[in-house]
Amino acid sequence: MIRLALFLLTLSAYGQPVTPPVHLTGPGNNIEYSSVTAFSATSKYVMTSDLDSAVNIYDRASGKLVYISVPQVNIAYAWWDPKNNEKIWYVYGAQIFSRILNTGVVTLVADLSKPAGNRPAMPDLQQGNGTGDVTQDGYLAIMSRQARTLCAVNITGLTPANQESHIRCASYDSGGISDVNYVDMAKLDSVSKKHYLLASAVPSSVVFSIGAKGLDVEYALPSGPFDYGITPHSAIGSTPDGQAFVVWSRYNTANRYDVVAAFFNKGAKLMDSAVYLYPSNLGGSGAHFGATAKGVIVHSIYDAVPDMPVDPLRNSIIVTEWGKKPRIIANHGSNAMADYWATPRASISRDGKYVAYVSNMGAKKPASVYVVPTTAKPPTTAQRLTDDQVESR
Repeated sequence: MIRLALFLLTLSAYGQPVTPPVHLTGPGNNIEYSSVTAFSATSKYVMTSDLDSAVNIYDRASGKLVYISVPQVNIAYAWWDPKNNEKIWYVYGAQIFSRILNTGVVTLVADLSKPAGNRPAMPDLQQGNGTGDVTQDGYLAIMSRQARTLCAVNITGLTPANQESHIRCASYDSGGISDVNYVDMAKLDSVSKKHYLLASAVPSSVVFSIGAKGLDVEYALPSGPFDYGITPHSAIGSTPDGQAFVVWSRYNTANRYDVVAAFFNKGAKLMDSAVYLYPSNLGGSGAHFGATAKGVIVHSIYDAVPDMPVDPLRNSIIVTEWGKKPRIIANHGSNAMADYWATPRASISRDGKYVAYVSNMGAKKPASVYVVPTTAKPPTTAQRLTDDQVESR
């Protein structure tokens, strides 16, 4: 009876599952992690990757393939430009490129193969095991495991001639870091007037800010299970009034998790003032987060351990607008137990109007990408636009 009461209470708190989505891609396609948006600047396009990690870009409205196998791009480290629907940014070796999709023009904008100033040569540019995004005001976090260095890059007007004035870096050692899982950035914080970079790292994650000559260490995050953890799935966003935050699932004593957000401008005590948003998934579930610069958060939950008790939050895509109640907007229906790349990894558009996610329809089909508006309503049927086949969810 207790579990039934919790089930009904949770459904009333989150709203009912809503309309699933437009089916965008063919078999074996997926999207990158939730913390990087799959949508172009105004949601015209959706970026996906296939089983060979080739980048394939679809028109959101029609679901039709527009650009196939965009060359020389590792999907793990490619990003949409925040202003231009036809522009992507990517790293390849020690170099940073931009590409205009409708003309095919590729431009080398930075080359970090040689040391400069306080920055060593960085031959393996990446974001680590996860991905962050280009901020709304045009900054990108990158790192090099070989050089044990992480950097913030201002991509606005970036060229090889001016690159060192657009790049600020720090060594792992400066933050007491032994290894970095991934890096991500926030747009300029409206209170502190700082750009923050988060290194999800061991022995603890570290927050940096852009300084005059490099990245300045702000503080290390507490790394216990009741705090941020060492390498949690998280996302960086900003509230409608411009305060930068990180959102993640935090363990609590009831053997489940709470979704919380903490403001970078609170300094080393940010965990003490973390904002509780809603109760989250039970133990045995995995979670991914995405967030926008306008305070909209997407959260997808999936089973990570077999034979777990039924819970209304499992199999859910949840959207929260800052200051409002969370809403379940879809049941993704994906069975990720045997295939990590079938985890939903819900990704939200910059304007907060659309969510893309991955589903293999309960392991009955290869993983594919779906799009649903964040205002979606029942009934729960999905239209497969590629061949007009309508599937029951």
